[in-house]
Amino acid sequence: MSERIGYAVYSKIEGGYLVTASPSNYHWDPAAALMYETTAKAWASAKRRGPGYAIAVVISRGEDGSLHHEELSPPMKAVSGSWIVRIEDAGLPIGPLYISSLSRDGKSRASTEICDARGFSYQQAVELAAKFQGRPNCTAQIEQVSD
Repeated sequence: MSERIGYAVYSKIEGGYLVTASPSNYHWDPAAALMYETTAKAWASAKRRGPGYAIAVVISRGEDGSLHHEELSPPMKAVSGSWIVRIEDAGLPIGPLYISSLSRDGKSRASTEICDARGFSYQQAVELAAKFQGRPNCTAQIEQVSD
């Protein structure tokens, strides 16, 4: 049974673990990694490094004493029980999009990552999906977020 040591930030580009946050320095040894108490803090630090540059990981000690890491799933922006809007546009080859923000004037932004999806009430999600359903080659669905 492996023992969880803590949460850290790992970069494949740098080939190592974050050891100092400012400036960002990386080292190959997981024992030198800057540790965080929660997954949320590790992901916040990873996101500050830039999109796709680093990920949050959990560092564990194996029965033989060796340290290894496992990638953590990105946290959902939408809370459990809220509704997200998924859009598929046949004219775009990038796959499904998820509404990630909505401005006061009703303009929406979308992301290809489900973890970036904003949570809405059921009624808001239905209304927003209806706006996209009327567009050519476009379908919109709503999905409830669960744990």
